[in-house]
Amino acid sequence: MRPYTQIISLGRACQPRHQLRRMRGTVDAYPFDWIITPDEGLRAVITAGLTGFMEPQYLQRGPDGAVTDIRHGIKFLHEFPSGVPIEAGLAQHGQRYVNLVRKWQTLMASDHRVLFVRQHGWASDIATTAALLVETLERAAPALEFDLLYLTEPGQYDPAWHFRRTVFRPLAQSPDARWEGDDAVWDALLAGMVARANA
Repeated sequence: MRPYTQIISLGRACQPRHQLRRMRGTVDAYPFDWIITPDEGLRAVITAGLTGFMEPQYLQRGPDGAVTDIRHGIKFLHEFPSGVPIEAGLAQHGQRYVNLVRKWQTLMASDHRVLFVRQHGWASDIATTAALLVETLERAAPALEFDLLYLTEPGQYDPAWHFRRTVFRPLAQSPDARWEGDDAVWDALLAGMVARANA
């Protein structure tokens, strides 16, 4: 089996990307690295090929202070700090996201071998949510050879879950865990997969 050419975070927030960068050093960036992606919203933007991603007319600052794409519930925490107008954030970060979207679209049109890593969001049916994500990726990238590492809270994990291309794993977090997560837990989860990517 070919090694993974890339390991890519699909969110739900920043923790998967942080841990992948910690374990692998500097790796390619992609659009979902540092944003909050609800399960349904993630599938919707992948289905759209990220067309219209981060369009100004759909960005609003909510009562929590975060700027959200109101179509999909995707939150951009780092690009629009409190007190920074949306227009200013777009001027600083918009072109970077244009470039990231192009990279994503190129990847999805390729036949590379990729591991996607997703920390489950908030949908109630975890197994079905993972299956829908795999099906969305398959439709969006028919030539791509990929697997999905799908992480859940330990209390929600069911070892009976099985779906094609999917590896389900519990992600243990201590009650006082940093947003970055537990390094040792992530090392155990990804050790073999990262080794295959670096082969």
